[in-house]
Amino acid sequence: MSNLFDLTKIYLKQIFSRYLYGEKAKRRGLLKTILLLIFIVAVIEYSISTMIYTTAEQLNKVNLSQFIIVYGLIVSALFSIFIMAYEMPAHFYNAKDYENLASLPINTWVVVSAKFLSGFLTALLYSLLFTLPTFVIYFVFNSITFGGVVYAILSLIFIPMFVMFVSCVIGFIINIITSKMKNKTVVNTIFMFLFLAGIFALSFSGGSGDGALMFSNGQVPLTIKILTPYIYFIFNAIYLNSFLYFVFFVLVNLAYLVLAIFVVTLTYKKINSNMLISKVKISKKPISFNTESVPKTLLKKESKSFFGSTVWSINALIGPIMVVVFSIIFGIVVLNLKNDPNISSADFNVSLKMFMGMYIAFISMFSGLNVTTCVSISMEGQKIQILKQLPISFSQVAFSKILFSCLIELPFVYVANIIFLCFIPFNWAYALLIFVCPIVSVMAFSILGLLINLKYPKLDWNSEAEAVKQSVSVFVSLFSDMFIGAIPLAIFGSLFVTFFASLPVAYFVLMLIAWFVLWLVVAIVLMRCYGKKLYKKLS
Repeated sequence: MSNLFDLTKIYLKQIFSRYLYGEKAKRRGLLKTILLLIFIVAVIEYSISTMIYTTAEQLNKVNLSQFIIVYGLIVSALFSIFIMAYEMPAHFYNAKDYENLASLPINTWVVVSAKFLSGFLTALLYSLLFTLPTFVIYFVFNSITFGGVVYAILSLIFIPMFVMFVSCVIGFIINIITSKMKNKTVVNTIFMFLFLAGIFALSFSGGSGDGALMFSNGQVPLTIKILTPYIYFIFNAIYLNSFLYFVFFVLVNLAYLVLAIFVVTLTYKKINSNMLISKVKISKKPISFNTESVPKTLLKKESKSFFGSTVWSINALIGPIMVVVFSIIFGIVVLNLKNDPNISSADFNVSLKMFMGMYIAFISMFSGLNVTTCVSISMEGQKIQILKQLPISFSQVAFSKILFSCLIELPFVYVANIIFLCFIPFNWAYALLIFVCPIVSVMAFSILGLLINLKYPKLDWNSEAEAVKQSVSVFVSLFSDMFIGAIPLAIFGSLFVTFFASLPVAYFVLMLIAWFVLWLVVAIVLMRCYGKKLYKKLS
């Protein structure tokens, strides 16, 4: 047992050192780092609480407020799996410590259990972001009982076990398929992307509409009872104040825990061994010495780095996927309004104008979320010194990273625009402008993302997740892009009735383009003034 506790402590120290004891954290100081983390968590928690509270109000209007527990835990499970599904496989199967651990006199189950416990803490932290506001809001709209409060508090420990089980099974399936493949990283990325896209679509289909529709018959849907029985049991335990249902809840989650450890224990040694000893037949090709232009070479290098990293590619593609999903949602809403016999032609035209303006504002904002440039410098790691020593100017490096970001983002935006235009009646001025606006916004966000990453690089990472998901530049870029994109959306919403309703919607799109042109100019000026200096300081 001492080996288990020692290994667990080592993994936990590694997790916390990413946030509190990294090189950048030391420069900022421990207090500033803690305050920054508290601020980030507070903003995220506020957004989640607002979403859950809005759904609780919908449920309360139809006297179904007790089902907020079910709704909140479903959302928690979906988003936790979305995050942990590619963190857990990397934790077990892609770590570089297998050779050292295999040479030590430690049983495999000890190593797996230690990794599992440290991973469980990460899953618990993600889960608490949703479960805490869910239970608090439940007791706001429902009567408070001593047993209900106790069951809610104790359940926080067991809820992440389902997420751990699903993540481990996904990791096992994907890695057992790809462990002997030549391009295992690319194939792994494709498999994980397809799965997470499905989870993302499922979360939108279940949570983007009226939450009360899920429980319109006054019962927990049968699908939830079958796929996630632990949610059904904890709901009844708290709502009915039933100890028996709580016992069922604990037993089901312990079963998830045992199955997860069992699956990983059986496959941990096999998969990691295959990764070390697998040989791939490589066809011999004649060596060529054809020269290529510097921009083309840098663009190829950026492409290989991006698609060769599962964590980076999936994290960066969340924003573009949301863009396509929003286009479908907005299109369906407009189509339903058009077919509604209770809405007059004049009211439909006003609503259409509002949705057309909101659509392009949303698309412009979400296309800037998680641009590739906000981590592209960090992903270079210590290899940045090699890049700096080459006879390549900073402007060429920056241009290749910004161009690659635009090439990744814009195709999704254009597909989304085409989908949206298929749903609505439009004029050619609006159709042309909604294809121009994203070009400006994506360029502005990409340049700002690169500048922020130059200012707050994370080059001393041990795993890609540290650079992609846990660096300051990611959060600063994300909040900056949301702030810039939310301002015109807020102005349009607040002044629509008094100002924009009487104008063609193309006028608002022109104002939106002017807004992003302003930020593009600001970004270019800042990059020309400070970009090269920050690049030279990288170490």
